[in-house]
This record gives sequence, structure tokens and C-alpha cells, in this order.
Amino acid sequence: MLALQRLIYDFLDAEKAISESVDHNEIHEWVNAVLDKLEPSVKGYTKKQIDIAVMLILCEQMVRDPSYKNYLNSYYELYREGGGKF
Repeated sequence: MLALQRLIYDFLDAEKAISESVDHNEIHEWVNAVLDKLEPSVKGYTKKQIDIAVMLILCEQMVRDPSYKNYLNSYYELYREGGGKF
């Protein structure tokens, strides 16, 4: 799983998208801001595929910066409750 999350993170240039989304503290806003900035865009994929990509990106971001644990926990809770991508 670690190799897959690194691949998705690097392929979608998530580091840049995340760094440009630091002003968004609320999880819905943050996820939407990151999704808007991913290159190449993932907007043409299914909701489930986007949810998985976001989860992998958050897992990798937490490995790189443990302060993102709260974002990961918030997203996981929403996903588990059926919210997923917003």
C-alpha cells in the first residue's frame, strides 16, 4: 500500500496541491481545494475512485507530515459515514 500511495501522491503532484490549500482548515473545503489543484485532474473519475485517491494522498501526506493526522481522521470518519467526496 505504501508504494501505491507514494505513486498516486507523486503522480498527481499532491504536494503542490496540498501546499496551495493550507488556508482551508475545514475538511470539505480542504478536500475540494486539493482536488481542484491535482494535476492531472481526477474529476473525470468515479466518486469511489476519487475517494480512494484522496485517502491514499492523505495517508502519504501524513507519512511526510504527521500534523495531517487530523485531516486523515476527519476524512476517514466522513467516508465511513458515507460522505466520501464532497
